[in-house]
Parts: sequence; C-alpha cells; structure tokens
Amino acid sequence: PEKHPESPTIEADIDTLTAGCNFNNEVEITKSNVNGLVNAAAGGYDTNQFQANIPYSVNAAWTGVALNAVTAGSPQSLNVATNVLSGVKQQGAWRSNMAIDIDAPAITNKGLVAGTYSGTTTLTLRAL
Repeated sequence: PEKHPESPTIEADIDTLTAGCNFNNEVEITKSNVNGLVNAAAGGYDTNQFQANIPYSVNAAWTGVALNAVTAGSPQSLNVATNVLSGVKQQGAWRSNMAIDIDAPAITNKGLVAGTYSGTTTLTLRAL
C-alpha cells in the first residue's frame, strides 16, 4: 500500500466587472451536492480512514441595497458553508462588481479515495 499526503487547501476566485439587476431580485448559490466535490466511483473503502468527497464553501460579495430600499449601496454578501447545499439573498436593484470565492479546506484527518472528484456550483440572479 502506498501512503498519500493529505490534501492541500484548494481556492478558486472569480471576479466580475459588472453584475446586477435593475429590479428587486435575489442572488442564489447552489452546489450540486451538499458534500461538495464527490467521487461517484469510489468503490469500497474504510470510512474511518478515507472519504470520497471534498467539502467546499462559496462566498459572494458585492455592493447593493436591502429589498425595497432606496439608499446608497453598501457591502453585501452571500455565504454557503461547506455543510450547506444552497443560499439565497433578496435585495433591491443593484449594479457592481462581484467577487466569488470557492474554498475547500485541507482534509487532514482522512485520506481521499483515488479517483475523479466532480461537482458544479450555480449562481442565479433572478428578478422578483
């Protein structure tokens, strides 16, 4: 048997120049699986020693206003933690840059089962 090193911290940063909606709206972030990135063909393994998923969080930040507010924009954010599937934030009309950070902390207490890990994250901007 071969010993594998622990997984590194994984980060992805996505920055938009302009995002927004000209009416009351909601921002929704949804992961394809609450467990994060998943190895769908992991086979058998000792769950005390290995796992077949990589949990991750998603954090979006922008400048906007509260739902139905008529005021100057202020920092807004929507956070979806590693153990949460999705999140929604309702707000008034806004337009600004948006920073989306995806972070998978290092897995230090178990090894990862060999294979391919996959998943999707969807950000939806929907008028109300």
